[in-house]
Amino acid sequence: MIDSNQAYFSRQGRVGNMDVMVRTPELQTMREKSIAVFGVGCLGSISVLEFARAGVGNLRLMDHDFVDPATMGRWPLGLIEAGRYKVHAISEFLNSNYPSTLVTPVLHRIGGVRDCS
Repeated sequence: MIDSNQAYFSRQGRVGNMDVMVRTPELQTMREKSIAVFGVGCLGSISVLEFARAGVGNLRLMDHDFVDPATMGRWPLGLIEAGRYKVHAISEFLNSNYPSTLVTPVLHRIGGVRDCS
């Protein structure tokens, strides 16, 4: 039960592009950059998180694999994403948490084994 006489203080937060750039002016040019990442597993997933934190304007992500629960020690988003395609899981996370970065996921495998007989 909520006491109607109870006060609540809500802090205001600034998250606009200009607000962020004032705090980290050395990253200002990152808004104009585009980065393509092939593979968003162990190293790629950590890299794209850092790129988004740095304010990169566009990320293009390509992968074909799914999150395996046995590799949680190498996957930054945790067990909740098990069974999903990595590129979709990481793209949704980035879109929710770093809305200033345009993320383009591509579910595709480069190369692979072909039967040439």
